[in-house]
Amino acid sequence: MLMIEEVNMDDRNSTRVNGQTPTRYAGKGKHNIETIEAMEYVCSKFDSKQAVSISQIVKYLSRYNDKDGYRDLDAAVDYIKRLTGEWK
Repeated sequence: MLMIEEVNMDDRNSTRVNGQTPTRYAGKGKHNIETIEAMEYVCSKFDSKQAVSISQIVKYLSRYNDKDGYRDLDAAVDYIKRLTGEWK
């Protein structure tokens, strides 16, 4: 049975699946910030429609070097175009 729980680790909320924090959620870089934390912070400054695109931009930019490279950058550009009204 899959169990998902929210826990407080080092004063940060984190998600655990079957008692383990998935490695894909581990913070990276010198600031050790999880992508979801950056998304929540940045998106809190926008209305809900804009926040959707902003969160996707943050996601794709934060992972492009570790996951899908230029494909992630292209996806971020698509969301930037959507945000600025250029996407069709």
